[in-house]
Amino acid sequence: MAKNPALGSKIRALRQKAQLTQSHLALKRGLSPSYLNLIEHDRRPLTANVLFQLGKIFGLNLDEFMAQDDGPVISDLSEILGDPIFENQGVDSTELKELVATSPSFAKAMILLYQKFRSSRETIESLVNRLEGPERSVADFGEIRLPGEEVNDMIQRHMNYFPSLEAAAEKLWVNAKLDPNNLLDGFDTYLEKQYQIKLSQRLYNHSFPKSF
Repeated sequence: MAKNPALGSKIRALRQKAQLTQSHLALKRGLSPSYLNLIEHDRRPLTANVLFQLGKIFGLNLDEFMAQDDGPVISDLSEILGDPIFENQGVDSTELKELVATSPSFAKAMILLYQKFRSSRETIESLVNRLEGPERSVADFGEIRLPGEEVNDMIQRHMNYFPSLEAAAEKLWVNAKLDPNNLLDGFDTYLEKQYQIKLSQRLYNHSFPKSF
């Protein structure tokens, strides 16, 4: 049987899952532990006879076992690891094959997780472009910051001047006929008269100025 680079890792994963040592498994099949070790590391071909014997031990459907193709999963993980966020991890192809062979479900979960991450990142980039323009990128949001810091930065960017708010405040001041010496009562009266909103109880921080 021709050597298949994917099968050695799969045999090792099955053995470890069954909690068998190489010596124990080799003894069961009349192999030397060293030869089994070479098979698991893809340095010796997995013959039809050995595969048949291993299939009986592990209860394998040999057709399904041989038909399994880890190539697409390995390819997807390789592409994911090409993302700059993984540039210092140093994961090589051997480790990828080992991961896929020993923990296929985990490998697929990692792919799904990255897809969700990429989708979220693209959504954030779209929102940033809509709110701030194309000159900003999602990388600007890499650092976790407090909401207060974001607000302070926004105020500084606008030099603490917001024309639309200033105009609305001026209009409210005039329409409500606010008295600088009794702001809260003035607001209460304006809300009731203009919007039929009557406050049954006023809750405010004692630091709120009652007058200017």
